[in-house]
Amino acid sequence: SGFYFRALRLKENCPDEKSCSDDDFWPQTTEKGVIFDKHGEDVNSLAEALCEDGPGGRRGSEAAREDAKAILHVAWTLNDWVEGIDWSLKTRDVFPLVQEPGFSLEDEIDAMVEWMNKRSALDSLGAGFAAQRDLALKLADDETLRRSLASPRFRHYSESASKTPLSSRGEECLARYFKKDYELLRRKVKPACKTEVCKKAVQSILSRREHLLV
Repeated sequence: SGFYFRALRLKENCPDEKSCSDDDFWPQTTEKGVIFDKHGEDVNSLAEALCEDGPGGRRGSEAAREDAKAILHVAWTLNDWVEGIDWSLKTRDVFPLVQEPGFSLEDEIDAMVEWMNKRSALDSLGAGFAAQRDLALKLADDETLRRSLASPRFRHYSESASKTPLSSRGEECLARYFKKDYELLRRKVKPACKTEVCKKAVQSILSRREHLLV
């Protein structure tokens, strides 16, 4: 998803070499070269390259890893984002919200608010939460709002991309590349869940990838 999202954005921002330029935040010219010139806008080219034997027999091509790090929405893994967190101190204040097929993110948010309400023991928050929930249910029945949310501008940007399906080999290689993230989900994120729906969503991710991580 991140690969194709960036491909679309670069087509908008960098239609030609003159308009494509780096800024203080990100080297777009390098990113464009990786996605279009080196990998031909095909995610499998990059994904499968991650499984090639690298120098010294190490698993994963160093060049492919550098390519992945050059793509804005792929550059940082989950492990990169949370590395350095002292989980022994912070876990009590961490509430994971998990986006996983088959699980409602809205239900997870509701569960988070309810958990915070019970933890703070503020009765007024309970009344406020109930009022917000009633309003949300009322809006859900609003036909105008439903039509608005169905508008293409609310869809994920990469849905309009012409995407090559991820190959079995590519899926396996990406699972290995993100292995530390899956280990983090199992060891740190799942125990940090405060509700059953959170734990089940994390376990669903781990179960879907289990056969690729052996």
